[in-house]
Amino acid sequence: KQRIALLNHAHIEAMKQVVEKQQPFKPTVSGAVSFRELAKSKMEESEFTELMSIMYHYKDANSSNINSNIVGVLTKIYCILKNHPEIKQAFGMILPPY
Repeated sequence: KQRIALLNHAHIEAMKQVVEKQQPFKPTVSGAVSFRELAKSKMEESEFTELMSIMYHYKDANSSNINSNIVGVLTKIYCILKNHPEIKQAFGMILPPY
């Protein structure tokens, strides 16, 4: 629980900096790792496995063309996260700006 609290605090502080300084947010590897840990700790195992599977398959299939079928992938991910608003918000933090 302490680790989740720290992740939540880090997420809130990052958002404050983005808003207060009006700087564009840049996703980081550590942010992605934090997202994965948060999702794993809060989701059912089957939901988490499905989420990771979608993300890995999209990355592998689209390493040369990142924009192909992004809407379909995001729709699937947001459907999985519909009952997890905290994880959905964290997911938004790891997306690259478009």
